[in-house]
This record gives sequence, C-alpha cells and structure tokens, in this order.
Amino acid sequence: MTKPTCAVRLRDVTFGWHKDVLTLDIAMLDIAHGERVFVYGPSGCGKSTLLALVAGVLSPTSGEVQVLEQPLTNMKPGARDRFRAEHLGVIFQTFNLLPFLSIIDNVKLGYNFSRQRRARVTKTTDGDSEAIGQLLDHLGLTSEIRDRPVRSLSIGQQQRVAVARALIGSPDLVIADEPTSALDTEARDRFLDLLLSECNKANSTLLFVSHDIGLAKHFDRTVDLAQLNRAGASTGEAACE
Repeated sequence: MTKPTCAVRLRDVTFGWHKDVLTLDIAMLDIAHGERVFVYGPSGCGKSTLLALVAGVLSPTSGEVQVLEQPLTNMKPGARDRFRAEHLGVIFQTFNLLPFLSIIDNVKLGYNFSRQRRARVTKTTDGDSEAIGQLLDHLGLTSEIRDRPVRSLSIGQQQRVAVARALIGSPDLVIADEPTSALDTEARDRFLDLLLSECNKANSTLLFVSHDIGLAKHFDRTVDLAQLNRAGASTGEAACE
C-alpha cells in the first residue's frame, strides 16, 4: 500500500534556547495529511517549542522541518510568515484574542492576511458573513452574542471563538497548544468533539499538544514527546512519503 503524503516531516531536528543545552532532539517525526495527532508530555519537555518549529515561528538549531511538503528551514522569515497565514490555523493556550473586538471581528483575523483562506471562505457561500455564521453555529456561538466584545464572554465561549478563528478558511494544518487546560472534564470532552468534527469537515490535519494523557482517546495517534526526544528513544519508521 502506498504511504500517504506528509503534512509534517521532521528529520534530525534539534533546538536549544541556550548554548549546548537542547530542548528538542528529534530524529524523526511524520504526520500524514488528514491525521489527528496528539502529542503529550510533562511541562518543560518542549511541546510548545515543537509547535513553534512546525509553525515556522522558530527555526531549528539543526535538521529539517517540512510542512505541507515545503522546507520551512530554507525559507526566509517573511516567507514563513506568509506560508503560516495561508496554510495554518493556530489555537493558543491563552487564546490570544483581541478583547475589545467582537466575536466576528476576531474570527475574521483568521483570514485577513491570507488570500487563499479568504477565497475558500466565499467559495461555497454568499460571503464571509454567511461562512462565519455557519461556523459559529456549529460551535454553539449564537447570533445574539456575536457582536459582543470577547472580553465579556466566558472562558468556554472564548475558547470556541479561538477555534473558529483557527478553522475559518479551512487551513491545511491546525495546531493547538493545550487549549483545554482551563476546562473541566465534561467541557473538555465536548470541546474536543467539536474541534475534531470541524477539522473533519475542513479536511484539516490536526496537531494537538497537552500534558493530559486522558485526551489521547480522541485522536488517531498518540506521540510521547519525552520518548520521541532522541535521548534514549528509538526512531521508528517513516509514516508517510
């Protein structure tokens, strides 16, 4: 059987915040297009650093990072910024919403810097307002609250706004940095069901990191980052082409 193409590929990637002290040392990591992958590990093991490398926010000390078959390590910073805006949706641990803007205006930030994502928004609807409305409906954010500033919303509502901003325009890859850390178990599971459902609709690959191994049941595959780091870990085989 032919292996699927890779959405994310890391080869011999190292990164350190300080000279001679490595935060990450990964021989191999493949994520296939359409996979929903859960990466877990204790605080300080490099989960957020891994996401920053995949998003092109950081460059590795050595090695190769490919995303959607494009070598991020060979791109200049401006090109990486444009690539991220066009192809990636990001859900931050602290959401990073603009508190004085409405729900709708925060969601629009997800495609304001991307022609491709903006084109996808209007391709199957009569305009961006309809597309945003449909996505917010799916996420349980009713029309009565959409013009409110997000600072007036509950944590759970803000979380769903962050998801809508990441998913608008059907990005190829969604990365999520512990967005469930402030939720109780019931709210967490409801949120994950919504997130996975929306990623399936958009056919987006999902890379989700957390320290909570209880989330693993929701995903196609689980990666233990502490074991993946080369110190004492086997590398396995390539999962995609």
